Amino acid sequence: MNASLEWIIKQSSGTRFELMNLLAGGTVVFLSGLLLLCGLVTIQLVLSRLRKSLADPIRGLSRMCREITRVGDFSIRATVGSSPDIGSLAEAINEMLDRFQRREAELRAEIHESRVSEAKLGRLAHYDHVTTLHNRHFFDEALGAAVARCRQRKQVIALMYIDLDNFKAINDSCGHDTGDEFLRVVSKRLANVLRSGDVISRIGGDEFAIILENIASVAIAVNVAKKCLHTLSESIVIGEKALVVSASVGISTCPGDTNDRNELLKFADIAMYYAKSAGKNTYCVFTPGMLFTTGAWIEAERRFASMIPVGRKTRQQS
Repeated sequence: MNASLEWIIKQSSGTRFELMNLLAGGTVVFLSGLLLLCGLVTIQLVLSRLRKSLADPIRGLSRMCREITRVGDFSIRATVGSSPDIGSLAEAINEMLDRFQRREAELRAEIHESRVSEAKLGRLAHYDHVTTLHNRHFFDEALGAAVARCRQRKQVIALMYIDLDNFKAINDSCGHDTGDEFLRVVSKRLANVLRSGDVISRIGGDEFAIILENIASVAIAVNVAKKCLHTLSESIVIGEKALVVSASVGISTCPGDTNDRNELLKFADIAMYYAKSAGKNTYCVFTPGMLFTTGAWIEAERRFASMIPVGRKTRQQS
């Protein structure tokens, strides 16, 4: 009995020991697995944070670049983060944007200067620098366009050729500065009697031309000529000098007299010559009979030849 009990106790002790060893081994395995799992989770968290710390700044730089492309604003700048590599990239991008912005400002300044220069050249090409009226170049283009519209629309246009009487004496006796101021006053007075759409140009030293489009008859041009003579009849005071001015005016019409712009100018010049021959300070309307007066025709040919641009004169003479 006692021997059997001792054997059972021995067997139980061995089994318990083995069980304890088994439990101890399982615990070690469990703890090892737990530690491995914790390590993996930790590594995952570290990698996730690392990706976020790298990806977020890069995504921010990408959004900034898209915004700059969308709005074209090179003043936008990247935020420099704490990461050395990403911070260096952001600084490099900002430096590049600084150069872009400076170059953009330089280009805008160059474009502005170019436009200002073009405007000045355009003004020099089409305006008289003394009176600020349109010049001869502009007048030639405007007269050609007006004659073309006259043909197309079946309208009447009148050309008034105005030559100041005795301006040379004023210019010689009072000096060129006074002469220039005299011309400026005359220009303003003539322009003030015209409609807003009428064209007035200074085409010579003391010569002006006015284009009246879409008029009912030559009587309208005659009325304008009377207004011009009246406004010029008042003396012009420059400094302490009161200068008296008058003018001779010649008028031709299209299509009444001609459909050719060169002839239109020549006929107005001939009519102006008649006005001077009649005692000055008056106007004359062109009539075909004036062409048979040798003096007027020769004078008109001489003056007209001197006014034709070289290229056009060559073509006409050939």
